[in-house]
Amino acid sequence: IRERIFELFRSPAKPALSRARSSVRPASQRERRPQSARQIDGTDVRQRILLATLLTHPGLLGHVEERLGAMPFDDSRLDSLRQSALMHLSRSPNLYFEALEAHLVELGFAEELKKLISPEVYIHAGFARPKATLEDATTGWDHTFSLCKRDELEADVRQAADDLINDPSDSAFAVFRSLRTEGQASDENGGL
Repeated sequence: IRERIFELFRSPAKPALSRARSSVRPASQRERRPQSARQIDGTDVRQRILLATLLTHPGLLGHVEERLGAMPFDDSRLDSLRQSALMHLSRSPNLYFEALEAHLVELGFAEELKKLISPEVYIHAGFARPKATLEDATTGWDHTFSLCKRDELEADVRQAADDLINDPSDSAFAVFRSLRTEGQASDENGGL
């Protein structure tokens, strides 16, 4: 095993970009860090972009509902807003942005909406603006979602590497190799 580990780490590694099916806990099952204990990072910004894009383009619901519904948000208020928006849109799929926004304000999400529907989000994602076309919003949403999935896989690879260091067993090595190999294959094929 030591020779295989040495050989694996000796070759240059490429960043991982897709999710391998293994015994590593997926990002959705890892412990959430409280907002105050974590720094605002790319994942937080991307989650805000995904949600803002759906809110300003409710017509995206059919395209994103399942993926966004299964995605855990680190910020509990944004997670509640995500769940409320998805539930309301699934009951009333023909809503316009203004009606959805009014409903969410009634539910107590005015402060969160103020932060989402703002230049701070739009500077990173022009496609999230209410005046962007549905086609641009869809393309931007898909790209942002793939970046979130890449982040999750990279976290899983780091966790598998830590597990391998703590337990240099054949099974830990197989998990690490599987994650790393799938990530490299995804890199070569242009991402997720």
